[in-house]
Amino acid sequence: MQPHYHPKWQELLTFLYLGDAQNDLHSHWSRAIRAAYREAPHAAWVLHAGDLINHSQNDYEWGEWFQAGGFIHRSMPVIVPPGNHEYIKNTEKRKVGISPFWGAQFNFPDNGPEGLEDRCFYVDYQGARIISMDSNADFERQAEWLGGVLEDNPNRWTIVTFHHPVISPSGDRQCDKVQQLWKPLLDQHQVDLVLQGHDHSYARGQGLITGTNPFEEASKTVYAVSVSGPKMYSITEQAWMERAAENTQLYQVVEVGQDEIHYKAFMVDGSLYDAFVICKRVGKQNKVKELKISRKNNRRFENTLSDPDDR
Repeated sequence: MQPHYHPKWQELLTFLYLGDAQNDLHSHWSRAIRAAYREAPHAAWVLHAGDLINHSQNDYEWGEWFQAGGFIHRSMPVIVPPGNHEYIKNTEKRKVGISPFWGAQFNFPDNGPEGLEDRCFYVDYQGARIISMDSNADFERQAEWLGGVLEDNPNRWTIVTFHHPVISPSGDRQCDKVQQLWKPLLDQHQVDLVLQGHDHSYARGQGLITGTNPFEEASKTVYAVSVSGPKMYSITEQAWMERAAENTQLYQVVEVGQDEIHYKAFMVDGSLYDAFVICKRVGKQNKVKELKISRKNNRRFENTLSDPDDR
């Protein structure tokens, strides 16, 4: 599908990025997807970082997800890595396979590892390679595939998305396989931006040092975790976080140009919460420039909920 460009986006690839929707889709998540569209109606696509719904086999939840987006879903393509809630679970709560609704509703490029084509794929678009992976299973096979896709990449920019964060903002929810098998490849190939979900909070920064590979000290990859639905978790302060938030629904607008990626995170009332620019420099590491925002303090549960005496 070819987007209809407004002059403002003539020289840019613009797309929307939303973290987990998952709960209260029609009543609460709808305001996030609609505000995102209002901010960038000419975006080429929407990137959802998994967990679109809460129960993978509940048809009414998928119906709410589509109804919440309304005409946006009918007019704007999506890129979606599956989250853990897109998987069927047995009585012991173990994942036993992707929801049958997944393949019936999404049609992604057939360029992933055999058997994972609908969950692991890449898209080349206006000088950027967007790679989507399934952080629920088959980590070794996807790592081998990822190494080849990053090595044979003619594009100027590389953006990777998957559901489970490399390092969890909550401190104990990261996927060890992602950290051990995928992160060394992201660092080695100097991926520009990694977009994640799962933790129902917001965190963004560089310098994810795990001590598990020799490439990460030199890596300038920017990692982001975000949430667009109303379900919220607390976070643990960590050195890599340059901006963080709890209890805050957000959507992001990402503009990819020739030499810069402009990234802006908005609250659902349209207020700018986080903004930075990734600058591509020939023969050097990327440079990240922070943009001015009016809100300096990070949002936390204690400064976003009303005082109990005022209720």
